[in-house]
Amino acid sequence: MKILCTTPGRFRHMHFLSRLVELAGEGFAGCLFQRADPVSGVRGPAPGTGRARLRQVARYWAENLGVKPLKNAEDFETVMLRRRGRPKLTPEEVPNAVWFPNPNSEEALAWLRAQSPDLIVVFGGKILKHDWLTLPARGTINLHTGYLPYYRCGSSTQWAIYREDYDRVGATVHYVDAGVDTGALIERVQVTPEPGEKLPSLLERVYWHGMEALLRTARRLLAGEAVPGKAVERVEGSYFPGRAYTPEVDAVIRRRLTVHTRPGRAYEDVLATADNGSAAPWRQFARSRLSAPADNDRLPHGLYVLLYHHLTEGAPTGWETLGPVTRLSDFREQVRYCAQQGRLVSLADGVALLRQGPPAETLFSFTFDDGYRSVLELAAPVLGEFGATGAVFPNPAMADSEHVFYKVLCADLVANGMADVLRGHVARANWLNGSRLPRESERLADWLMDRYRIGATQDLVEAAWREAADDPSRFAGLYLTRDDLRALKNNGWEIGVHTMHHVPLCRLSLDEQQTEFATNRAWLLDNLGVSPRYVAYPHGRRCDVNEDTLRAVECLDGCLGFFADGGTNRWYSRFELMRLGIGDCDLDTFRLKLWEAHYQTEEAVRALTAGR
Repeated sequence: MKILCTTPGRFRHMHFLSRLVELAGEGFAGCLFQRADPVSGVRGPAPGTGRARLRQVARYWAENLGVKPLKNAEDFETVMLRRRGRPKLTPEEVPNAVWFPNPNSEEALAWLRAQSPDLIVVFGGKILKHDWLTLPARGTINLHTGYLPYYRCGSSTQWAIYREDYDRVGATVHYVDAGVDTGALIERVQVTPEPGEKLPSLLERVYWHGMEALLRTARRLLAGEAVPGKAVERVEGSYFPGRAYTPEVDAVIRRRLTVHTRPGRAYEDVLATADNGSAAPWRQFARSRLSAPADNDRLPHGLYVLLYHHLTEGAPTGWETLGPVTRLSDFREQVRYCAQQGRLVSLADGVALLRQGPPAETLFSFTFDDGYRSVLELAAPVLGEFGATGAVFPNPAMADSEHVFYKVLCADLVANGMADVLRGHVARANWLNGSRLPRESERLADWLMDRYRIGATQDLVEAAWREAADDPSRFAGLYLTRDDLRALKNNGWEIGVHTMHHVPLCRLSLDEQQTEFATNRAWLLDNLGVSPRYVAYPHGRRCDVNEDTLRAVECLDGCLGFFADGGTNRWYSRFELMRLGIGDCDLDTFRLKLWEAHYQTEEAVRALTAGR
């Protein structure tokens, strides 16, 4: 059997080609290098003169012989040189080698027909056409350094890391057809990133294991073995153009890989403010740069995920004065402003665009936490006026009218001058003995949250409220019911996980967190037929989650996690998508919040790319 190879002939390719020549023996028919001969200029256009000629010769020695690597040489090949040594052959030592920059040219195809190979092996280079696909009786096989059919581009490993799709880092051997990486699959190899591994090291392992798989397939075909391929359907969003791989994306990938571990990957602490209040690089924000933007200023590109809670038709009253409430008139103005600044998209569409790289447009998504009924009565009609929908994150314990969220009850007691009743119940609680109460009544709810105990905290506040409230029924209808949630779902709204009881996750064990998430997900599936794709962390600050939270979310079949402490989404993340809380603010304050989110993220990007 006659076997022929085509490759660009760089350092990694020569490692493979040296082993293929040895494997094929006398059956090796030759190699077409997809470039001009960098030394002799034989076949193909002359490689240039003067400085260009010197640079080309220098690159040849650096890449193929490992002599004084160039500054711009791909660093993973330096890792390959250190781990695997130099290849046995140089391009000029390969039997029957020719050089054609364009393998589909008439001259190159004439040479191919003259060799009449039974099998063609491809490793890198341009898209092949014509006789390359039809001439060999045993087919044309290719090594793609990505996990097909999910990643079909030259930087497949990097994009898998960008998507935090660590289980789909690897290489694929497949038959070549007329499409781009769409031929039948022969073998896939998975390469798991090691804890703390750097990108050059991972890329080297992907290439090396892929080369091993390609040699295994060639050996089987040379032995006359039937090697069937498995056809797979094309996956939407699997191709990434080269222009999408920006320095920002590269910096995110390298950072993400560095902190990745299994199980329970290390937290990207640069995404959030540390618990001690010091600003980590991703969250630095130069407030001195923020001034009121002009009315005609266009918000920069990115996905702005806006977070609301309860809406009211008039001015907030009672507990609403201390809660996260937005006036309906302000909300309508804010939606109109977003529609003028960019495009209103569903959460699913926004995340899908992020998966393809930093957005090239300004996008807005609207989310609503805790499941207040005003979302259905007030927010949904306004968004409908602009052809938009939203996403709601209810707490089933409230939707089932089991409870009113304890922070709402705290706010009601404080707003109505009954904070002393709550203080008395706190003083009598054995599990809070020795804890010093805050002087400001407005801080009681947050004080209790920092000392949260599952079940006990809610029961304590409910007991105080029942003792003091003059109308225990006044919170009836505050939350969305199952029928309300079905109505939103039928109108195209998305419904996500927010835990059963709106608990501060960092105060719970791993088992308790998993129970909160699992029961919430099961409730949505059983009562609404919804398989949720998103998790909104209750309270949403960096200090409200921990490593156990990541482990719990990982068990939710690909759910994505959202924070609630500001920032613009410029890249995709599995666990750390960002939302911007709005609350009670007019249009001018709303605009400033959006610009602050941009500057906040911009400073983070600069710090990240500077350190990559």
